[in-house]
Amino acid sequence: MTKQPQFPVLFLSINDWNSDETETIVIDNGNLYGTEEIFKEYYLDDIVADSNGDVFKITGREKLASWRKLIPFMAKYRCVFEYQNRQVTFNQVKEYLANGIALIEDPEYKSIGEDSLSKCHSLKDFFEFF
Repeated sequence: MTKQPQFPVLFLSINDWNSDETETIVIDNGNLYGTEEIFKEYYLDDIVADSNGDVFKITGREKLASWRKLIPFMAKYRCVFEYQNRQVTFNQVKEYLANGIALIEDPEYKSIGEDSLSKCHSLKDFFEFF
């Protein structure tokens, strides 16, 4: 069995900090809803880290059996993760988030991000505040 992330996981590959993309910075359980197009645009090949600092790449998705499969846009999927054989440290994640928050143009969101970041003292804190 391959190594799997301990949820929640934090996205480490956000490119545009001033878009809707930043609203999804944490995945609670690896389960997603939506179309193939949404998955490809927002999740496929993204890099995430869990609270242990283990780094994973989202390489695909698997459909979960449920009544939602009858309605395509409501189908529920589980992300498929590939362990990247590396870890990130608290300081690396904090620097990544600080750099991203600095790019946010909306002063209110920027202030919220800076306040949340100042409260983080461990990898697990990032999941609580973000």
